[in-house]
Amino acid sequence: MPELIERLHNLGKTDPPPMGFGRRVERKQNPALLIIGLTSPSRVKLLMKSSNATSVDALLLNGVPDKAVSETLKDALWGVKTSDISQEEMEALKEAGCDLILVGSDDVHASVLRDDGMAKGVALPLDIVDRDARVLDDLPFDFLTVDYTTKPGKLTIAELAKYQAAVSMISKHVFLLVSESPNESELERLRDLPADAIIVDLDSISDEMLTTLRERINGLEARKPRSHSDEPISAQSSSSGPDGDDHDFEHEHEDDDDDDY
Repeated sequence: MPELIERLHNLGKTDPPPMGFGRRVERKQNPALLIIGLTSPSRVKLLMKSSNATSVDALLLNGVPDKAVSETLKDALWGVKTSDISQEEMEALKEAGCDLILVGSDDVHASVLRDDGMAKGVALPLDIVDRDARVLDDLPFDFLTVDYTTKPGKLTIAELAKYQAAVSMISKHVFLLVSESPNESELERLRDLPADAIIVDLDSISDEMLTTLRERINGLEARKPRSHSDEPISAQSSSSGPDGDDHDFEHEHEDDDDDDY
């Protein structure tokens, strides 16, 4: 399992206590959302030495890095965003420890979706129609990205409904691409879409804004499991399989004990 997927499964959870009878240690609370920093490969070495390196949970490189840059990232959780990648580059990325790939174009060869231990993602259009949503859900993507263009403090019910309409049609992990940090109450609403990660452009966001985003996310409570009464109706939740049985598609990251609600 890619480390990214494991972290998504543990969002908002508290790490289990260590085994044995040693002295008591404080148990770590995992964040309710991940922060993924988007940057160019040429800036990786400088970034890894800055304070920003500790403000993000993972790095996403805008392009395939060379061997020297990959070596710099050997102790980090990282991936690439690309619209053109070869089989050889896929092999090299896997060998270098790449954990996720964000596909930037539908023209990328379908072999990128092979099961090789790297999480795969693609964009989710806000105006997606039912048929295309079903296709995205059936394809072996692990996460989908949504462009979040609402300015801080401007998240109206109409704006929230726009994002919810797209997210409710799929059952994948959702990552929001943001240019500025939403405020605390807005992050709560976005967490509950549900969204699982925020992608920020490290080449344009200020250090102060990134620190603020980190603090706001660290202060978020874990997402509460949905009850059946407030669970959104998705394109999949009422569909039937070829045998006539109903299938209940839920977000993979919600706890298995949600049926108790």
